[in-house]
Amino acid sequence: MKDYIRSVEALAKIMKEQDLQYISVDAESVKINIAAKQSVSPINYAGRGAKPDNSALSGRSSVVVEEINGNLVKSPIVGTFYEAPSPDSKPFVKIGDIVKKGQVICIIESMKLMNEVLSEFDGTVGEIFAKNGEAVEFDQKLMLIR
Repeated sequence: MKDYIRSVEALAKIMKEQDLQYISVDAESVKINIAAKQSVSPINYAGRGAKPDNSALSGRSSVVVEEINGNLVKSPIVGTFYEAPSPDSKPFVKIGDIVKKGQVICIIESMKLMNEVLSEFDGTVGEIFAKNGEAVEFDQKLMLIR
C-alpha cells in the first residue's frame, strides 16, 4: 500500500510541475486516475438551468454520485463523435433501438482515422450523451445501454 501512496504522490508532483489537469495509469492490476481540482465560475452555468457547485468555489472538493440504471458505453479515445458513417446516412443507433454486443454504435474520429465503437452489451439504447460532431474525451460517457 505504501508503494501506491508513493506512486500517487509522485504523479501528483509531476502534475503540479508540468501544470497537468489529468493523469491516468493502468498497469497490470492497478489503475490510478488523478485529476486536478479546477475552479468553477458561476458564469459557466448561465442559461443551462444548472446551479454552480459552490464547494468548488470555496476550495473544498466534492463527490458527485450519479446513479446509472444500465451499462455505460464510454469513449475509448479522444476525438470527434459521429452518430452515422457519413453526413447523409442514418445514425447507427437512436434512443429505443435494440443493440447487440459487437454492433457498431458510433464512430470516433481521431487523427483522421475513423474508429468504430462497438457495443459491449446487449440491450436497448436508453440515452445518448454525446452530440454529433462534438469533441469527446477519453472515458467520456457516450451512451447508456439498458
